Amino acid sequence: MKNFSKLAAIAACTAALVGGSTVATAAVPGNTVLTGDSVVANPNFLDYVQNRAGVKENTKVGCITDNSIANEMTRVSGAHVDQYQCAGASFGTGGQHIDDTLRTAARNGDLNPETRNVVIHAGANDTYPHKDNVAASEHFLRTGMRSALDVAHHFAPNAKVTVVGYPRVSNNNSACLTSATIPIP
Repeated sequence: MKNFSKLAAIAACTAALVGGSTVATAAVPGNTVLTGDSVVANPNFLDYVQNRAGVKENTKVGCITDNSIANEMTRVSGAHVDQYQCAGASFGTGGQHIDDTLRTAARNGDLNPETRNVVIHAGANDTYPHKDNVAASEHFLRTGMRSALDVAHHFAPNAKVTVVGYPRVSNNNSACLTSATIPIP
C-alpha cells in the first residue's frame, strides 16, 4: 500500500505541475512550494522516531521526508522544490497547520511573487479527531483549506496553486488505516 500511495501521490503532484497552460507556467519563473502531510513527506518509521526525538529533520518546518515527491517534481518540471511537508500536518485539527507552513515559507522567502507553483496535499488528519461527525470534519477542512489558499494567493499571487487529493486505496466497504503494515514489492 505504501508504494501504491507514494506512486499515486507522485503522479498527482506531477500532473498538477505539468498540467494546464504551458505558456502561463513558463511565463512565471520560480520555485515550487510543497506542503502537506505524511503522504507527501513519506517518512519511514525510523526517520519519524528520530524526528520526534529531535535528532533528524530535512524539511523547512523541522520534519522528515524521504525527498521522493520533491525529487520527482524537480525531475519532471525542472523547478526547485522547497519542502514544507510534515507527517501529521492538517488543515486545522492537529500537527502543523498547512496555512502556518505556508506562512513559514513566506517568512523564509520561498513563497513569494516569483513562486511558480504551490502544491498542497492534506486533509486526512482533519477527519480522525471527529470520527463519525462529518460536519465537524468538513468544517475544519473547509476553514483550514480556505485559510491555506488565502495565504498561498496572498504571498504568491502569480503561482498556480494546486490542492492534490488522496488516491483511493481500498474498495467500497474497506478501510486502509496504515500503509506501513504490508509492504508491496
